[in-house]
Amino acid sequence: MRAGTWQPGRVDPGPVREHVERLRRVHGMSLDAIAAAAGVGQACVHQLAYHRHGRPLAYMLRPTAEAILAVRSPLWSAPDASLIGATGTRRRLEALLAAGWSASELGVDLGGVSRESVRQYRTAARVTARTARMVASLYDELADFDGPSRETRRRAKASAFAPPWQWYDAAGSPIDIDDPAARPYRRRLVRPTAPSKALPEQVDEVAVQRAVSGAGTDRVALTIPERVEAVRILAARGWSDAEIAARVGVDPMTVLRDRTGHGIASRWTA
Repeated sequence: MRAGTWQPGRVDPGPVREHVERLRRVHGMSLDAIAAAAGVGQACVHQLAYHRHGRPLAYMLRPTAEAILAVRSPLWSAPDASLIGATGTRRRLEALLAAGWSASELGVDLGGVSRESVRQYRTAARVTARTARMVASLYDELADFDGPSRETRRRAKASAFAPPWQWYDAAGSPIDIDDPAARPYRRRLVRPTAPSKALPEQVDEVAVQRAVSGAGTDRVALTIPERVEAVRILAARGWSDAEIAARVGVDPMTVLRDRTGHGIASRWTA
């Protein structure tokens, strides 16, 4: 651009282009998905990524740049049915297997899905945003605890799955488990002193109410925070753990763990 022609409303597109590339590489977002999340035209994002007429963009309008820079990980923001990169989902499931949580138990806690479904989540290139959120919530709940299955732990070790404590660096800081370029710290053999930071607990009240009411013919798939809220509501109504488990589609032991772990008292009387 010629000297003296720069305008205050225009900004350098370089940092915006780098941000878009990270969203694509780390989070598996398509250009169209980034445009939709930013609320800008698809053509704008495509021109940013692929250049315009073979030449890189010389500038961007500030509001457009700010809107794109505001787009973050789709894990907690993308619509339920959106497909996002499965790197984090695969690593979280492998880590839980390495910690001794069997695929069967993980399937129960993921809304009653089968072991085969858990395997498919672990091997897919992309998963729905809702599946990714459910797995992330489950990982946050279980990562600091050893599972009961020694056989699962043995098989995971043979497959070189990294357990949760190896997703911390030498200084004990979390490694970005969603970044395909990141690698676990294999020299760490035990958990760091500080527990992992909790993920945001977003609760879909509509999903909770549907699960509680039993509305519809299909069982509602709940995230961990949503399941705990459903357990809280049904326990307050005097339902037994077995009744709650049947309604939300989990094992009674899962309901018991939810109650004891979140201070939910049982009001059930025989």
